[in-house]
Amino acid sequence: MSNTDEYSEDRKKINSLFLLPLALIFTNPLLLNLCRDFFVRYFRPVPVGWFLFFAISFVSFLFLYGYCFAVSGYINDLLESRASVKGAVPLIVSAVLLMYMIYNYSEFYALGFDAMIKQQSGRIYLAFLNLLLVVLWYFVVSTIINRFWISTTLFCSVMIGFSFANVQKIQYRNEPIIYPDLAMVKSLPEIVKMVNVQLVILMLIVILGLLVLSFFLQKKFLKGKLFKIVPRILVLSLSGILLWQFSVVENQMNLNAWLNKKNDTSNPISNMIVTAGYTAHPENLGHNAQAYGPALVFTSTQIIKTMDRPARYSRATVNKVVSKYERLATRINKTRRNNNLNKQTVIYILSESYADPRRVPSVKLSSDPIPYMESLKSKNTSGLMFSSGYGGGTANIEFEALTSLSMNNFDPSLVTPYVFLVPRVNNLPVITDLFAHKNAIHPYQSTTYDRGKVFKKFGFQTFHTLDNKNIEYKSKLGKSEYVDDQSAFEQTIKQIHSVKGGQFIQLSTMQNHMPYIKGTYEQNDFNVKANLYSYSINQIESYTQGIHYTDAALKKFISKVDKMKKHVTIVFYGDHLPGIYSGNAVSGKNAATVQGKLHQTDYFIHSNFATHGIKNTNVVSPNMFTPMVMEKLNEKVSPYYALLTAVQQKVPAAELNKYMKKNGQLIVKKNLSKKAKIILRDYKLIQYDITAGKQYSLKTKNFVK
Repeated sequence: MSNTDEYSEDRKKINSLFLLPLALIFTNPLLLNLCRDFFVRYFRPVPVGWFLFFAISFVSFLFLYGYCFAVSGYINDLLESRASVKGAVPLIVSAVLLMYMIYNYSEFYALGFDAMIKQQSGRIYLAFLNLLLVVLWYFVVSTIINRFWISTTLFCSVMIGFSFANVQKIQYRNEPIIYPDLAMVKSLPEIVKMVNVQLVILMLIVILGLLVLSFFLQKKFLKGKLFKIVPRILVLSLSGILLWQFSVVENQMNLNAWLNKKNDTSNPISNMIVTAGYTAHPENLGHNAQAYGPALVFTSTQIIKTMDRPARYSRATVNKVVSKYERLATRINKTRRNNNLNKQTVIYILSESYADPRRVPSVKLSSDPIPYMESLKSKNTSGLMFSSGYGGGTANIEFEALTSLSMNNFDPSLVTPYVFLVPRVNNLPVITDLFAHKNAIHPYQSTTYDRGKVFKKFGFQTFHTLDNKNIEYKSKLGKSEYVDDQSAFEQTIKQIHSVKGGQFIQLSTMQNHMPYIKGTYEQNDFNVKANLYSYSINQIESYTQGIHYTDAALKKFISKVDKMKKHVTIVFYGDHLPGIYSGNAVSGKNAATVQGKLHQTDYFIHSNFATHGIKNTNVVSPNMFTPMVMEKLNEKVSPYYALLTAVQQKVPAAELNKYMKKNGQLIVKKNLSKKAKIILRDYKLIQYDITAGKQYSLKTKNFVK
């Protein structure tokens, strides 16, 4: 047999290998539904649509078959060491398409393929836009490295790792990986511990092996450069410009959605995205990523802004607002008797993921897991806390509670103030300003969310964490990876006794952190019935057992505090719901109606001595805790806290650009009273001045303290 015949025979064998994936492509229900819906919906009469559908499907089959034939030839040339760099083109196309499909499917890993079909059928233009972004990412990598094997393997490795991280974050926080998450690389060792460590290690070994193999292949096959100097510069520049423009446009679309404004379609990219059917939902990135594609959502979070400059912002305007609340502070202080908050012991307890599961629609428990919490709430200032997070966002809620600044006022792209705001802004108002002694406890690592640096800047004198090795009590329950609440409360009791006078203590617990794996605890006393997925119900049962243990630990803690001679006030709140509620009761047509329920946690304010009552406490946001504490303790206020007192009296609950009524129902800003809108405008002006402006207000003596 001649060499030509052998070559032809080998090529046929390789070409036959491509028939199976080709068959899979054309029997893919997602593709079939997309094409059928597109042609039948947009072409009339219907038979014309069906004709075009079959005609284009046939032509596409021929094209893909020809593509497979070409690829098989290039692979054969590769094996015969006859390939040029041009032969890499079909391999690049195959790799990019595969990575796009893996990345897109990572959004639906827990829900299944059927869910992806239901969500994305009919969104063919959006699919192309997401694919375009993935292609541009590849161009950036390939033009920088300019070698086929190394750049393609690196790109695929990053995309696979990225998709894996996406699956994990969606599972536990109901939110996709976004650009600001890349800043969490310092906390990667702690984050990895929250998922399957063995799987992560295995994946890293495989990726490392592939990278090593790519260097070997680069020396053997397709050795040349992918681009010459001029095309290389042009492709890199054009890719970078397009990615930047997508980021700018989508960031503006997020802001427009936040402010209920129409999008400007004069920009060609904006027009293209809007025409494709994309609608920004910055408050629900999980929905966006599933409905419109993860690449578009990731790109929409690449530009980070603090706040837009208010139209009336100036030194004169700020001074006018400051004077207004100086007068209000004077009026409030006429009825306030105390000016000794520094002599009190005030404790803020952020209870990780604490929220009564029975508020979630359809969830029924076999018995009451938190009887003590309910009795505490009935006897104290208490209610529901409107949380900006679901399944995550702990640091943001903690930031609001400590600074009394509102996430609702920031640009939606500022997803983590600890990481993107605190390092570059001095003189943020913090409750620690009001105390001589201030100490923090977090029975975990100080590196998470850069808390170590943030708390130092906030003036905390000690930060008790595991990596700082100054946590004395660190018992764990069952197979849990986290220090239990009983130990966290014991550490807090010790801290109370360590200071003779008053102090401020920030405790952020870890016991009820995800994952919620059945079998974590030695026993499980609670059965759950709900219109949710079975895996969700299993997680709820494990989670419920955890908050039951919190209830028991809380009872012991409060009992000890109540016996103290010191005046102690405790603000206890859940930061957000755990991201474990998945199924019919919270999705589809029910999603809009349960949105408020999935952002309501429990809180109470308890003192071991007689205090004043407070109004408007049924539903509050975490930034309202400090003015509430000052009112409860009958403490005099500064102009800053007079402003916050006014906000608390008129609009006590505001997050996600929504406002919550006393009954927990969401309302929009236009339905607020005129006086409430004026107070919110003043609040936003002062917050801009402090965080993004010239800090004119802080130059006024005693504005904050």
